[in-house]
Amino acid sequence: MRLLLAQLVLLISLLTLTPSWCGALEVTLQRIDAMGIGESIGSVTVQDTDQGLVIYPDLAGLSPGEHGFHLHSTGSCEVGETDEGKAVAGLAAGGHWDPDETGQHLGPFGNGHRGDLSRLVVDGDGKTNTSVVAPRLSTADLKGKALIVHAGGDTYRDEPPSVEVVHGLPVVWCRTSADSAVHQAGMKATDPDGLSGWLLTDGTEFPVELVEQGQIRSGN
Repeated sequence: MRLLLAQLVLLISLLTLTPSWCGALEVTLQRIDAMGIGESIGSVTVQDTDQGLVIYPDLAGLSPGEHGFHLHSTGSCEVGETDEGKAVAGLAAGGHWDPDETGQHLGPFGNGHRGDLSRLVVDGDGKTNTSVVAPRLSTADLKGKALIVHAGGDTYRDEPPSVEVVHGLPVVWCRTSADSAVHQAGMKATDPDGLSGWLLTDGTEFPVELVEQGQIRSGN
């Protein structure tokens, strides 16, 4: 799959997973920049149900519109290199979680990647609180994975139709400056034994100016 340039500012979310109501787990997101951790932008609660994993977002301060949402295969925020030798923050998160090795990006109700989640819809005030269901996931599946929210929507296709918008483009493939303070902050937030959360929002392509860095830890 080809790398596509997109006009983005990379943000990463500091996430803490804690027990919540009736067996649910709550993820708290905090905003930071290159200088450190800032205010919370809300939380996401996940819970096992008869219908699958239900995800309840309660987030604010995001860009309005649809945001692609995926579970990626590796819970590491470490830097990796592309085939061209470009250093990329978070590349170690890998692709969409696909334990059945389908190689297909078919959406949350298809038989492709299990990491395909329903889009998050953010209102004009930058808030989202509408729950989504992942019928093929459980809370047990989340450990050791990377939970990723993308800048744009998701066509549930492996290749976006245009470089002008981001559809289905994994956060870990967005290029960053290898020697930037943001990049270094990304390395420090690695938690290979837990979950990692990444968030992208619309912005400029280079340099990466803002970061929300984070990890999800077990509630046990």
